[in-house]
Amino acid sequence: MLSLWPVTALLFLAPSVLCHTISDTTRVCLATYNKDFNNELLLGKWYYVYKFSIWLNLPPSRSCNEVSFQRPTNEDLNNYKNYFNKNDMPYSFEDDSIAFSVLNTDPPDNKFFDGLFLGGREAKFFVRHPVNNANRETYDVRVFRYINDEYLIHEDCALRGHTRWLISRKRNPTDEELQKIIASQYDLRRLESQKHCSLI
Repeated sequence: MLSLWPVTALLFLAPSVLCHTISDTTRVCLATYNKDFNNELLLGKWYYVYKFSIWLNLPPSRSCNEVSFQRPTNEDLNNYKNYFNKNDMPYSFEDDSIAFSVLNTDPPDNKFFDGLFLGGREAKFFVRHPVNNANRETYDVRVFRYINDEYLIHEDCALRGHTRWLISRKRNPTDEELQKIIASQYDLRRLESQKHCSLI
């Protein structure tokens, strides 16, 4: 999992929260990003084409993370249910569940990171696949915000809006298209940035 750099460090290793102690940051995030967001919108492949953060301005990177969303099979869903078999969790495996996998395609590490997103709102609960999760009481809350059918903003609530990603259905959208999307989003414009999936 640690080889999935740089996405891993800021998306996948952000602090998880315990089921019994929902932090104030998480509560605010859940309340702020509470618009309906059907997970059907996520189905298919996406690419993390731009990273936005504080004090980031860096040259374009060839590093490119491809993510895949698909509905879990009944067997997969039962594996999650059997592993995370506590009754006091703040999420439900019956709540619009969708499987998530990431592959770092350049450099070609060919290593996946898997998990399950739950919930039909912008802020979704995320549980790591049982093989990647030693603690059955931890989960993350992450946000997907719709821009259009080709672009979404993705962030981890634990990072308090200081780091966001622009994800696209296209691996190599044109610079003109990207800048137009970025210019339309204040939450992206106010942060420094680094382009990913660069061809140079």
